[in-house]
Amino acid sequence: VESPGRIQDRTVEHLGKSDVAIIAYRRMLRRAIQSAHDGDSLPMVFNNGDGARVRGPVSIDAIGPAEGWQESWKERDLERRAQSGWAPDPWS
Repeated sequence: VESPGRIQDRTVEHLGKSDVAIIAYRRMLRRAIQSAHDGDSLPMVFNNGDGARVRGPVSIDAIGPAEGWQESWKERDLERRAQSGWAPDPWS
């Protein structure tokens, strides 16, 4: 197994406006690390079947016919969810 290399020093990094997502992610990660350290509940950890209630975003990534397009993307989303093995049907 190859070493991933040395840890980068990000304290001297200059992030700009286009790096908003990176900044938000790092803050979220720091809060999760602090929660773990404090013994609090961790984000996105599902216990007792809680994950079954998560619906997730609906994916609208289908190209459908001019007529009936409203149902086309729903059908595609259901197909995608059925293949995942864990994503529930949001339309039931």
